[in-house]
Amino acid sequence: MLKDKLSMKSSENKLKYTHHMPPNFNYRSVPSGFLHCAGKDCLRSADCLCHLAFLHIDEETPYTKMINTAYVAKQETCPYFRPNVPVRFALGITDMFNGLPYTKAKIIKKIIHDHFGHSTFYRIRNKKYLIKPDAQEFIRQTFLKEGIEEEPIYDEYVIKYEWSGDSEKQLVSPFETNSFIL
Repeated sequence: MLKDKLSMKSSENKLKYTHHMPPNFNYRSVPSGFLHCAGKDCLRSADCLCHLAFLHIDEETPYTKMINTAYVAKQETCPYFRPNVPVRFALGITDMFNGLPYTKAKIIKKIIHDHFGHSTFYRIRNKKYLIKPDAQEFIRQTFLKEGIEEEPIYDEYVIKYEWSGDSEKQLVSPFETNSFIL
């Protein structure tokens, strides 16, 4: 269903979509330093990106960072759990303000600029920063608060695993290994 929505949006807005996780998981896409988990008895292992990375470690990798499963077993919830579900990031806002009334576009652009800060705003604009779903929602709400009901238009969407909870670590080329256009 998401793919159908993406295809529909793509044809409407002439966007291109990049997907970073092909159907066959490639261990080379796992960032260096990513935590691996061998906790096969963990109740959440089937849904955990750390465990998925562990299951696919290849023979070319001499060492990796591991989670101490004995430590995690004593915790109420695993502090290292990362869902193994791909996330839809937005990339680029070069055409976002086109077609908006000038004064509204200026106000919205300033709000977004102030929210993200100067450096991050320009990295977003220049496709150097992946916009996470919560930031996309902030932008959408900003449009609504300013009386613009149209959805914000991004240059493209990237579907990939969120390897880190830190958005700064999402500063990656959208055309890294294993990328392809949907």
